[in-house]
Amino acid sequence: MELSLIETSKKLTEFLINGDGENALAMMNDAMREALGSSISGLWGQLVSLGGTFEGMGEIECSEQDGYRIVMIELRFANMPLIQRTVFDKEGRIAGLGINPGRLGAAVSAPPSGPISDTIEEFEVSFASDERFPLPGTLTLPREGKAFTAIVLVHGSGPQNRDERIGANHPFSDLAHSLAERGFAVLRYEKRTLMYGAQIAAGADYAKFTIDEETAEDAAAAVRYLQNDTRIASDKVYVLGHSLGGMLASYIGTKADCAGYIVMAGTPRKLWQIVTDQNLIVASDLAAAGNAEAISEITAFVEAESKKAASLTGLSDDQALNCTLFGMPAWYLRQLETIDTAALHMADGRPVLLLWGEKDRQVYETDWKLWKERLSGHPDVIFKSYPRLNHLFGDYTGDPVPLTRLVSEEYAAQTPIPEEVMDDIAAWLRAHA
Repeated sequence: MELSLIETSKKLTEFLINGDGENALAMMNDAMREALGSSISGLWGQLVSLGGTFEGMGEIECSEQDGYRIVMIELRFANMPLIQRTVFDKEGRIAGLGINPGRLGAAVSAPPSGPISDTIEEFEVSFASDERFPLPGTLTLPREGKAFTAIVLVHGSGPQNRDERIGANHPFSDLAHSLAERGFAVLRYEKRTLMYGAQIAAGADYAKFTIDEETAEDAAAAVRYLQNDTRIASDKVYVLGHSLGGMLASYIGTKADCAGYIVMAGTPRKLWQIVTDQNLIVASDLAAAGNAEAISEITAFVEAESKKAASLTGLSDDQALNCTLFGMPAWYLRQLETIDTAALHMADGRPVLLLWGEKDRQVYETDWKLWKERLSGHPDVIFKSYPRLNHLFGDYTGDPVPLTRLVSEEYAAQTPIPEEVMDDIAAWLRAHA
């Protein structure tokens, strides 16, 4: 990859640091300029609020995907490292930009080690809800039996691989292997935004990207894929959603005739409400560290964004295309605002197993209590919480860390999902199968 693209990425970082949105947008293609608009100028302030003092750029990695060239630069902040991922089209224009927690060299952990049990077997598969975006996946099956009850695993937010790899953890491979050993078929797959992120960001319709394209349509296609497999009992395909996937489980059920839902660390609230809480927790962490200036900035930011959120559903198409909320496109959030996940569960009446770790730092007791309130009267719902487990359903025993260091510290500790959780899921599935 030519040196000029690395220098362009560095120059983009400098424009972001200086709040120079005009020059930053001038480096981008038309779709990116339309998607980001004026929000680009305030991006760096949000990063500093989360990461702390900027200490400089670190390692750089380059790659190519689907004809796009990608430059990743580690941005070192006092509280946490971030990775700036800049995607270039064939003309050298910026066609995608993402900034997420992580450290180059450590951001992608090794795959799960060791052979799988000889009682199960795995097959590479591929399916698609959109022929432009075929998704590779892994179907894990018990070696004996037929007409299996099956589970589709649906990721949380962000570009995730089939194992939902986060730090040193691979919760989806944990689930697939352990549940297959207990007699169930499990399908996990690469998320569309991981496989085709550059292509999506460069597309003419990128500004109108929604949760349908990111998650729901592909999850529904995965359900249908299993229903057409002769080894699977077509009326016994369940959706297991983690985090954002759990929040969307009942919405996925409007697009595919699944048998029921397993919701792990999901929420009945709106995404922007969760992000509000997370920002306020960051402010509280900074206050405890004596950073009064940062706490006032975050609090003011949260108040302003929350006021904007109150009018989300009333935004016109033009307004939604040219507005952001907590750094996320208003078009994307406006559609999410119309999805009432608890109401959908009540409407379809399908069986629901709700699981939550009481040490979860991303979904809270508020959400757990609201689930119980909103699903009161549901014909078939079970609630199960685990006092020692976190958002990944891992038993993290280290010292508590600030929210901004969850990925780099808490999730960097390997904490596989305990057998207790696997047993609870398996018992619920057997009761319904």
